[in-house]
Amino acid sequence: MKQILCFGDSNTHGYDAFTGDTLDYTRRWTGRVQKALGEQALICEAGLNGRTCGFDDPEVPGRNGRKLLNCALQTHKPLDAVVLMLGTNDCKTCYRASGASIAGEMEALVEQVEQFARLTDWEVKTLVVAPPPLGEASATYRDFNAQSLAVSRSLAALYRDLAERHGTAFADAGEWDISLDFDGTHFTPEGHRRFALRMEEILRKLLNL
Repeated sequence: MKQILCFGDSNTHGYDAFTGDTLDYTRRWTGRVQKALGEQALICEAGLNGRTCGFDDPEVPGRNGRKLLNCALQTHKPLDAVVLMLGTNDCKTCYRASGASIAGEMEALVEQVEQFARLTDWEVKTLVVAPPPLGEASATYRDFNAQSLAVSRSLAALYRDLAERHGTAFADAGEWDISLDFDGTHFTPEGHRRFALRMEEILRKLLNL
């Protein structure tokens, strides 16, 4: 059985914008992929609301992905693949981050996985996923503005470049027509379903399942 760590934010955790709760495991994309892969793989879900690639939330501690990834890697080893999907929260106005700086933090996460693979002497494949860009509605919320939208739209090309430099797999979820909730940030249940279908396909190819 292959073990796959899915390290992400609220869209990996399954946050439901309408209720403020978490979608049932069977409805969020990680649970859907687990069901599809069955006994061929174990999906290790590690999503956290508000998680960034590498910025400290000024109000809520423990959201910096760069400080948390190694713990997740060690917790779930041995691992055959790591899915990294972060960057949406890094676009918040409080971080004043450019697309390039966010991509630099994502690259640091990729390098952590590479180091983990060397130290454990285990072949670990990395999949960098560019999240869907923020929707127009997100600019009306206090955490984001028009500049946030522009930065979010720049991430796919930057992530593709870093994936090519490191020889990792890459996917642009912005090309998957993922529906977002009224806040322009979080996946709808239908968005989770569509995302899961594409992720299943990619993971099967990545791990020869």
